[in-house]
Amino acid sequence: VEGIVVEMKAQIGDRVRANQLLASMHSHAVHDAWAGYRKAKADERRLQNELRFATDALERAERLFNDKAIALQELQRTQTNRVSADEALNMGRAEVRRSEEELEHLGVTNGDDPTGESGEQVPVTAPFAGIVLERLVTQGTAVNPGTQLFVISDLSTVWVLAELDEAHVSGAQIGRPASVRVAAYPTEVFQGKVTYVGESVNPKTRRITIRCEVPNPDGRLKPEMYATVQVGESAPREVVAIPASAVQTLSGQASVFIAEADGRFRARAVELGAERDGLIDVKRGVQQGERVVSAGAFILKSELLKASDGGE
Repeated sequence: VEGIVVEMKAQIGDRVRANQLLASMHSHAVHDAWAGYRKAKADERRLQNELRFATDALERAERLFNDKAIALQELQRTQTNRVSADEALNMGRAEVRRSEEELEHLGVTNGDDPTGESGEQVPVTAPFAGIVLERLVTQGTAVNPGTQLFVISDLSTVWVLAELDEAHVSGAQIGRPASVRVAAYPTEVFQGKVTYVGESVNPKTRRITIRCEVPNPDGRLKPEMYATVQVGESAPREVVAIPASAVQTLSGQASVFIAEADGRFRARAVELGAERDGLIDVKRGVQQGERVVSAGAFILKSELLKASDGGE
């Protein structure tokens, strides 16, 4: 609603409970809502009196009709008046309920017939328990519908966003375990799980964003911290792995040098997978048991390039 902040009850860093008062606002909308409520209650009382009058009139008409003192038409008229009074009271009660809901929408509670003297301010309350991260208003600030007043976050569980190379997306399925490390606690590992995998690849970085949920009961993980995420596999699997130092780039293609029996070395293109602890998973191009050059591969690459330039 439109209004002016008249009182502040929370500051940045405060831990707040659900429904705890953060601030109070003065708003003409509350006065209008109270006026509508009081009018609806007054109309309800008037309609209750009219219903009692119509009921008494009907009882009197029934006695007179039984004594043949009035005509049937007069009895039917009083019956109609009684039904109309009952329907009017039902409509009046509906209007009272509507005005009560309008007050509840503004966060104001009411009794059976309140004066409204103690409830003419709009309370700003916390929707859930958490920590006040931002306070965007001060006392005297004028606000409109949609104006942000506070930012509250429940940090008992945090989201960790990571960018993953597209070649490794198969290992980041939803539900997989994730280990998170941050510079603030270099010897600790925070365990979580993958809860979201992006639907598109960033065309500039060729990476996909994933989201992990990590329990944070003691609040040590802070918003905007940098983190390193390691995503686990669902089950162990055998791979063909080679040292990362064996991989060279030839004509834009990842390649390795295979040692042949006659002391020669042959370049071979390979398709690579994930890298860990200095080893790279080879998906295609090298078979188990083959010997690859891991030290001096760059020298072989240089000799190969020189031979190509000389036409040999």
